[in-house]
Amino acid sequence: MLRLALESHPDVHCFDEIIGNDILVREAKGEKAEFTVKEGATRIGFKIPRFAEQMTWPQFNEYAYGISPSFYKGQKVIHIVRDVLDVIGSMMRLKDEGSMSWIDKYGRAILKFMVANPNIRPLYKQKYEELERLNLPVHLVGALYWEIKNQGLFDLLELGKPVYAVKYESLVAEPKSEMLKLARFLGLSWSDALLNHPEHPHAELYGEGLAIGLTDPRRPIDMSSVGSYRQFMTEEQVRDVRGYVESFPDKIVSAMAS
Repeated sequence: MLRLALESHPDVHCFDEIIGNDILVREAKGEKAEFTVKEGATRIGFKIPRFAEQMTWPQFNEYAYGISPSFYKGQKVIHIVRDVLDVIGSMMRLKDEGSMSWIDKYGRAILKFMVANPNIRPLYKQKYEELERLNLPVHLVGALYWEIKNQGLFDLLELGKPVYAVKYESLVAEPKSEMLKLARFLGLSWSDALLNHPEHPHAELYGEGLAIGLTDPRRPIDMSSVGSYRQFMTEEQVRDVRGYVESFPDKIVSAMAS
């Protein structure tokens, strides 16, 4: 949603994951990446959740893209923080052809790959080993995945990098207020287009005109996804996750406030 909103700004071109990741990894390896941007764009953005936990690492190693030099050179970063339960719910909801959830089809394998990286903190390796003894329950796999990705925010802040953490729930509840803050952080002039992405054309759409993650570019910013985890998680799973992440959400709130 945020990618669609930002690329509606006349000065911004945003790449989604498939094209954007390829550009960044190729160029980090010293290869030439061919791409075009929309007419008039003076800024390029990349949606890169695959690399969120690796931004401060000297070398990247991603499940699908393998090893590459770091492509992060201190550019401004927007890190989206979303309630852990809704994140897990979306992982359980998201399905390709067939009936397997994203966690069942990809999540467990990606998490195993992530914790094998020597740059991952020992705490997360230990937590993964504990989940293995429990046969990697789907909801706790999602919880650990969420923790590791958000660790990337703390690492950037610790090194004093230009990162802005935006709370998803605040963004959809008060989009103009939050978009104004994002525009200031990015040094963009204000444009009402930031609030009206369904009225603008978008690239990298697939299937029935949807973006990656089944995001519908015709859908305006709204709050209907807040609390949607209730459709996919049992009460027991919710209790498990809240106990599993413990004080981690409070740690995020504290980091955002600072």
